[in-house]
Amino acid sequence: MLAVSAREKEGIVEIWESVGAYLSHVRKSGAFEARRRFQDIEWWRHLVETGLREMFLALPEVAGDALRLEQEIIAGSITPSIAAEELLAHFKEMKRPM
Repeated sequence: MLAVSAREKEGIVEIWESVGAYLSHVRKSGAFEARRRFQDIEWWRHLVETGLREMFLALPEVAGDALRLEQEIIAGSITPSIAAEELLAHFKEMKRPM
């Protein structure tokens, strides 16, 4: 553990040396690059999921049902899991061009 005080200007050099040593270690071991690749995949998945959700909810056949179900969830007349099942079941039944 390192003690640092910007106010007293103590330990700043030591903390940066420690940070530099840690970065050097994780880069040499490959852990830094592995973590970066994992983050890239997580970010990609997030972008795909967000895009799919936006496209899904923009479908006229889905949008109305989604708003109705949201109101039913707020009113407490349906649970989120049942509402999701209902919306997805409706989507599966929709006739879509292949």
